[in-house]
Amino acid sequence: MIVPGHMGFVSADPVEVATGEAKATLLVRFAAGARGPYNMPVIIRATLVRQGEPVVGEARLDVRPPAR
Repeated sequence: MIVPGHMGFVSADPVEVATGEAKATLLVRFAAGARGPYNMPVIIRATLVRQGEPVVGEARLDVRPPAR
């Protein structure tokens, strides 16, 4: 996950999709008391190697902490 610099209160550890699997879960964390601004999307980037070359896919994701 690539996070805009001013949104350092949002984070996620990299996830590896196991061989033979088609999906994985990315756990997005918000720092305690994170209040924004949430004015830019984060980028979810996936990379795989095919025939020795990297293949990259990206998707933008609007994030907000869960309602309490």
